[in-house]
Amino acid sequence: MTTDLFITCACGSRIPVSQGQAASVVSCECGRECAVPGLSELRRQSGQDAYTTNAVESVHKAIGEGDLPGPNCIQCQATPDYLIRCRVVCERSFAKNSTSEDEAHFGAFFLGIFGRLFSPLWIKTREQVSVTHGRDTVVEPSFRLCRSCQASAGNLRRKRTLRRLLRLVPQYAQLLHEYPQAKLLFLEARESPVTNADES
Repeated sequence: MTTDLFITCACGSRIPVSQGQAASVVSCECGRECAVPGLSELRRQSGQDAYTTNAVESVHKAIGEGDLPGPNCIQCQATPDYLIRCRVVCERSFAKNSTSEDEAHFGAFFLGIFGRLFSPLWIKTREQVSVTHGRDTVVEPSFRLCRSCQASAGNLRRKRTLRRLLRLVPQYAQLLHEYPQAKLLFLEARESPVTNADES
């Protein structure tokens, strides 16, 4: 079982557990039954953020706390000259018109039997229902580059270049791993403030 979550038995052994085992009971090798706490407490006891569950939340949290972008060039760790901003569209919601299955069967039956006589009436009175699927998940990461690394990086408007640079930051790399089909968009390159506090 590959997991970063664990509980500690009274005997001192660390027992690896999965998220699915939260709020349950597991057995230790010593024979004791050990209670597994709820998921947020389990994550906290394992040294993780109690409520960060995915890369999007992790990136938003790091940006909000001023941990991202870092103070140095992401490639060579030199004093940066530019702050690069981009947009990562992880997923988009979409609407789909639908009718209920019963209505579709009724419509097929109705049109099949009465055909041309009543079909305009059925088409006029049936109601299309628009159902939204998915959600909009967009992140606007930023990173710093020195003049030399920016020149050697290539065209920042190319998605391949942005993807390669974003992967140099662990949180962004995890985001791109979770959303491999994410769409990347270059927003701007501006003179870099050295501290996160000056960024806004």
